[in-house]
Amino acid sequence: MNSISFNTSFTRLLLLKIALVVSINTIAGKDNIEPNRFAEMDFSSAYNDNDGFYNASNHPNYNAFATLQTNGSIMAWGNSNSGGSGAPADNGYTKIYSTAYAFAALRADGSIEAWGDSGSGGTSPSGSGYTKIYSTQRAFAALKADGSIKAWGDSGSGGISPSGSGYTKIYSSNSAFAALNADGSIKVWGNPDSGGASAPSGNDYTKIYSTRSAFAALKVDGSIKAWGSSRYGGTGAPDGSGYTKIYSTGGAFAVIETDGSITAWGYSFDGGMNAPSTGVYTKIYSTEHAFAALKADGSITAWGIDHGGVGAPSTGVYTKIYSNNGAFAALKADGSIKAWGDSRYGGIGAPAGSGYTKIYSTDSAFAVIKTDGTIAVWGASDSGGTGAPSGNSYTKIYSNFRAFVAVKADGSIAAWGSSSDGSTMPPNLANAAGADQVAIIGSAITDITFSNSGSTIASCTVAPALPAGLSIDNTTCTVSGTPTEVRTTTLYMVTAKNAIDNADNASFSLTVNAQDPIISKLNRFTEVDVSSAYNDNDGYQNVSNHPNYDAFATLQADGSIKAWGTSSSGGAGAPAGNDYTKIYSNARAFAALKADGSIKAWGDPSFGGASAPAGNDYTKIYSTFGAFAAHKADGSIKMWGDPRFGGVDTPSNGVYTKIYSTGGAFAALKADGSIEAWGDSSFGGKDVPAGSGYTKIYSTWSAFAALKADGSIKVWGRAGTGGRRVPSNGNGVYTKIYSTSGAFAALKADGSIKVWGDSGHGGGTGAPTDSGYTKIYSTARAFAALKADGSIKAWGDSRFGGKGAPSNGVYTKIYSTNNGFAALKADGSITSWGSPGTRGIAPSDSGYTKIYSTYGAFAALKADGTIVAWANSRFGGEGAPSGSGYTKIYSTGSAFAAIKADGSVTTWGLFRHVGTPVPTPNIANTGGQIATIDFAITDITFNNSGDAIASCTITPALPAGLSINSTTCTISGTPTEVKDTTLYTVTAKSASNNTDVAIFPLTVYALTPNITHAVGQVAITGSAITRITFSNSSSVLTSCTITPTLPAGLSIDSATCAISGIPTEVKATTVYTVIVKSASNIDIIIFPLTVNPAAPNIANAVDQIATIGSAIRDITFNNSGGAIASCTVAPTLPAGLSINSTTCTISGTPTEVKASTLYTITATNATGQTATATVNLTTLLIVPAPATL
Repeated sequence: MNSISFNTSFTRLLLLKIALVVSINTIAGKDNIEPNRFAEMDFSSAYNDNDGFYNASNHPNYNAFATLQTNGSIMAWGNSNSGGSGAPADNGYTKIYSTAYAFAALRADGSIEAWGDSGSGGTSPSGSGYTKIYSTQRAFAALKADGSIKAWGDSGSGGISPSGSGYTKIYSSNSAFAALNADGSIKVWGNPDSGGASAPSGNDYTKIYSTRSAFAALKVDGSIKAWGSSRYGGTGAPDGSGYTKIYSTGGAFAVIETDGSITAWGYSFDGGMNAPSTGVYTKIYSTEHAFAALKADGSITAWGIDHGGVGAPSTGVYTKIYSNNGAFAALKADGSIKAWGDSRYGGIGAPAGSGYTKIYSTDSAFAVIKTDGTIAVWGASDSGGTGAPSGNSYTKIYSNFRAFVAVKADGSIAAWGSSSDGSTMPPNLANAAGADQVAIIGSAITDITFSNSGSTIASCTVAPALPAGLSIDNTTCTVSGTPTEVRTTTLYMVTAKNAIDNADNASFSLTVNAQDPIISKLNRFTEVDVSSAYNDNDGYQNVSNHPNYDAFATLQADGSIKAWGTSSSGGAGAPAGNDYTKIYSNARAFAALKADGSIKAWGDPSFGGASAPAGNDYTKIYSTFGAFAAHKADGSIKMWGDPRFGGVDTPSNGVYTKIYSTGGAFAALKADGSIEAWGDSSFGGKDVPAGSGYTKIYSTWSAFAALKADGSIKVWGRAGTGGRRVPSNGNGVYTKIYSTSGAFAALKADGSIKVWGDSGHGGGTGAPTDSGYTKIYSTARAFAALKADGSIKAWGDSRFGGKGAPSNGVYTKIYSTNNGFAALKADGSITSWGSPGTRGIAPSDSGYTKIYSTYGAFAALKADGTIVAWANSRFGGEGAPSGSGYTKIYSTGSAFAAIKADGSVTTWGLFRHVGTPVPTPNIANTGGQIATIDFAITDITFNNSGDAIASCTITPALPAGLSINSTTCTISGTPTEVKDTTLYTVTAKSASNNTDVAIFPLTVYALTPNITHAVGQVAITGSAITRITFSNSSSVLTSCTITPTLPAGLSIDSATCAISGIPTEVKATTVYTVIVKSASNIDIIIFPLTVNPAAPNIANAVDQIATIGSAIRDITFNNSGGAIASCTVAPTLPAGLSINSTTCTISGTPTEVKASTLYTITATNATGQTATATVNLTTLLIVPAPATL
């Protein structure tokens, strides 16, 4: 097989896999899960849709709600002890069931996940194959496809599994279960006093009803048997037959007689007596203690105690009655409502007017929807009788004991009632930006943000743990930072909780790759540039390094450095050699760290461009405006640079963990959280706070602010720029501090803000007084705060953006220059404000993903890699490159440098700060390839848009038979060895030894198997199938496997893939996938197979003459075929005789004379296949005497 036919086969394999996935998804999605599909039973449906609360298949949850989302995940809220928290975080669930204090969710594979009160079923059973779940108040019972039952929860409420199988449905009282078998017999378990013992014997029962402590079962002939608590309806059921339905309250049953009258039995106070004996009633409704019956003419009669048993309307034509625990509400044809019963439960206060379409209830309140989707409520205020949402378009309402939830057609929901039971909605997270990204180690990720349309978030967590260097904001759930470890593609689950522990989840995937040779090793810029200082550090002054204002420096693939821009600031004089790993900066100099921890510096000598410390083992470098501080592995520190900016007075003792800086001083944090400072005293170089426990230090130009673990703040440095007037502990627990050049702004956990420092820099009046802010941004002299709803509040110097913030719109992030702001919306549109010269006119279109800045201009990047710049032209506001493919932008004070994925760089802005990057090759490959052994590959070529290539090399070595051209880098040849997928790195060098690299994947396969000619069939149990064989036109097979498992009795030959055998189990039509492997490749083929049961094969029976009044001898039929599912006989047998529906046996005592008749018996199996037999039968009045001679 040549490479072209191989790729065709490979494509066929992929298309087949895709088709299978689409097919599977189509089947699985036949009944797509609508948004917010609630548990199978809620309080309202239990009362109003089941002919009695205890006739519901599940006991509704008292205190919590749970809903399925469109992806099969679950959102739960309400009382955490009842399942309002702890819902499973994965997806694939299809239905949710409940007890009073727990939930159980069913997956597509029939496995179950439960949560909530462990004593009420909140622990999960093992296994799969479950089809439906039922419950009492505190126990679950799950039915399997084979009719067996698994029960769990409170043992006294039915939490112990019954033996046997063949059960078809389960019913429940408050604390006992009753299961119906296929033959109509009944099995009970649970509390004996609630019907868990003494079930009636016999079979032919068709349905079971219940009160809180008794059952009543209906037979095929309409007769009734009751058992359980005699007080609550376990005795006293009416004699006779013909009943079709049974209704119940908490303690009594009621049935409608054939003449339309009503018979009731059970507890007298619950409606067990005084039922109406005359009239034609069509349906009965109930509260916990009373019945209300509707007549054919629309009038109502009620009985029971005063939970609706008295006070029913005496006039009017009603169409339906609804109820809660203690009151009724009846609906007329015009949609008007009449309520009666206990006033505490909504027996009074029903809304006037008409047009209402349906009524819902909690335990003691009602809610009704109008045709326009508006909602009215009445009843107990603590159970939802007040506080309904305004607005319209609501389509349905759900409830628990004391709370309602209304749903709109779009799946949005509103809740009201008891706050502890679910009226406080959980957070409702949705990915807003940054989800599913591939990050590079050492480069800041795009913030992963989430919108929240639910309740206020109190805490956010993520699992599994994020890669080192990344963190999650505790109140917004935003994930941000710079990863410092490689991590394969991982799915993360973010959990947001509100104040009462209700939670919602959202997921995102993240990959952290090693430094990509193309991007990260070629032109990897300094650790901090001007743009990242403004936009990624909570204030320009909070950076670990002061960015170089006039020059760029980048690392190359081999660890060498190239620099350009103003030569006196480091644009020239970069050190020769390689093995450098990172570059740091201050305003006018650079310092580069080598792999051995040694340091080289260049640029302005007075700013540290000379006199870097000797030795090695340095791990990181920090800077002020004009000095450097290098941190060693042992925690010690070395200083150099301008003494005015902290270049002297290195701290002499202590093990320091991190260094911070103002413009002219350093402050270092020790492991115990104590602080040491040095440098210019007016910049915070002395008078540090005593004590320990500090966790982070923030700064303005000349003051520090340190945050403690308890959320308190201490400040020092120049008083006018934030070194005094720190907020006291009494003002709250602060979580983060932001800064301008002369003021601080601290954020509290509730999103409120406290400011101090220079009033002209945002430290005085004008800061927002409300709460709900999630992040603060800054220019040199103004702040802008973003709220959770995407609105913005700005304050400070109006010339620097303190005024003019947009008054509407939902913004996701704010960026800044020295004098202006630019805010980004979710759609990628931009609004800017501040100094006209440094904010300019933002682009009017949308689709922008990130904004970068110099001192006085912005540059925005689109998803396609195009760039638009605006604001001051001297600072890069004009001259942005055309074209696309740019991935990131860096900046000095007045110039931008944009980098493409291939590592090429384009610069613009103030010319003396831009310079010209050193020429280098710039190669890009055309892509990888999957090749086949002994067939020539398609040449792998590389486009070079840079300097001329002098040599090309590749690592690791290519597979035998392939080679690389030393001047074009083209790879060609015919591979002669198999090779797993391998990443190859091509290095192109110029004459001056500047390098570029490109990587590509290559796989060399052996020939692939190519199997065809699988023919499906319909087989019969007990009979050998026609052997299913496959033709293989390619390489030798090494193994054959099949999925799913074949029916019992069949097997697959692992060498030939042939399938044969005698099936012994019935199997619906199933598509099987045969997976064929050779030494290094696979092929697959699918085929359908059905295994039907064998048809019955019954033999004729012996003819018989019978006598009226005497039992006949059983007429039996020998069946030598498959199992019989049903038997019929034609013509009709004489009166008194019957045929068994599963054995075909005819028995009984004839009561009518019938001449000799040939009867045909038809036996049918489960799939409709039939067999017939005959018998001649005569029934006489007397047997004739023998003839005499």
